[in-house]
Amino acid sequence: MLKKIALCIGNDDYQFSCLGKLQCAVKDSRSMALKLRTLGFDVVEFSNLKRVEMHQAIEDFEKRLDAYDVGMFYYAGHGFESKGNNLLMPIDTNGTDEGYSDYMALKLEFVINALEGNNIANNLRTKIIILDACRQKPSGRGAVYTGFASIFSPKGSIIAFSTSPGQFAHERDGHGLYTKALLSHIDIPRVPIENMFKHVRETLDAETNGHQISWEHTSLMGNFYFNEDRIDSGIVYSNEAFADRHYRLSPNHPISGVITDLKSLNWYIQNPAISKITKMDFQNVSANDLFVLGRNIYQASTGDGWGALRFINDFDNIAISNGAKTHILNGMAYEIYFNSDGILRVKFKSERYVSILRLLEMETYQASKLFISEKLGAIADRVLYIPGSEDRVNINIKCSQEDANGLSEVYSIHINGIKVFDALNDDYYTIPVNQDRLRKTIAEAIVAPLDMIVIKYSIRPSADTKFAVPYDLRLNYNS
Repeated sequence: MLKKIALCIGNDDYQFSCLGKLQCAVKDSRSMALKLRTLGFDVVEFSNLKRVEMHQAIEDFEKRLDAYDVGMFYYAGHGFESKGNNLLMPIDTNGTDEGYSDYMALKLEFVINALEGNNIANNLRTKIIILDACRQKPSGRGAVYTGFASIFSPKGSIIAFSTSPGQFAHERDGHGLYTKALLSHIDIPRVPIENMFKHVRETLDAETNGHQISWEHTSLMGNFYFNEDRIDSGIVYSNEAFADRHYRLSPNHPISGVITDLKSLNWYIQNPAISKITKMDFQNVSANDLFVLGRNIYQASTGDGWGALRFINDFDNIAISNGAKTHILNGMAYEIYFNSDGILRVKFKSERYVSILRLLEMETYQASKLFISEKLGAIADRVLYIPGSEDRVNINIKCSQEDANGLSEVYSIHINGIKVFDALNDDYYTIPVNQDRLRKTIAEAIVAPLDMIVIKYSIRPSADTKFAVPYDLRLNYNS
């Protein structure tokens, strides 16, 4: 699971008339801090900070970042651009002339440098900055200046602004409207952060009749979800079922014999065993046994056992209870990703994955989709696609120009900005495949539906182009 930390600052109590007092910035910051804690963030929060205090808060925050994967900074209060600098204003600002404001403010660049590790190195993979500023008195947060200047987003970061250039951020009904929209969308399960901000923008546009449009700078690599959808499916299996190499079958029940036969790797033993399943009384069968049964059914199907294949294809019509089916389907889905020691496979067992994904998308088996999403969501940084995700998988393939035989060598493959295959990493035997076959190979490797994959090549291939790829292509975050 990703380790996440956030710093939230809200400034309302501006001490001088040049910047009017605000009503909701502190409340917004506190609400955001509370929401982030429910999403697994460690949160540091401050209210009504003076210049020295704001700088010290950033410096102290920077010292903690090395222990985390995700770092976030949230600010609500007065802020604007001056002489090309984006400024966040402490409460002891007295004066709005450019030179004085520049001296008194916290420069956004100071925050970016801290998250980037320019002073104290860190290993942050995702850096998030959210600014609900440019609030103008009396109906917003701002000053005599408007908007923020354009800014560079370092690799792996996203900087979100509550307004577009030249606009003001509005407060109403106890919240800044931007933060109100943000709070309503930030915890929606399995929504990539870029899509989440799009939903915020749409809500804010409707709320303000187009007078306030949020915007973002981003250079994120891969997907980040505020809510990784680690939903408690309510289903608990033993450690021995998850790591079923040494699973002890329940004695004196026919299911034990079926599982033993499925483990035989012999079609003539496996196929009759499958036919016994529909004749069983599942009333007194343990959830663990059913889960392990599902694992072994899927295992038999990958060896082309026709009984197991037919069982999966006819699964929805088989006359056994939905409760039993849920545990069996959980086991089949789990077997795709995890080995007999309960460890994520180096290469997923994806021979029959399309049939399993089809079942997981059915309304009847939503509990199973939640189950496998929960298991994979806990290790989302190591999985390239999670069943049920609505986000398309963007694939960029770098390859050579075609040779005289129309063959192009694949140098590297990037998925959602992450390099998942590098031809320089190893020696391997290659085979030539066309675009359709390469697309299917990649889909199988990451266990994703074909229609969720979008591929872009570094060359312009023709219908006859062949790509040289490893015979046993493996894609992972460690390439």
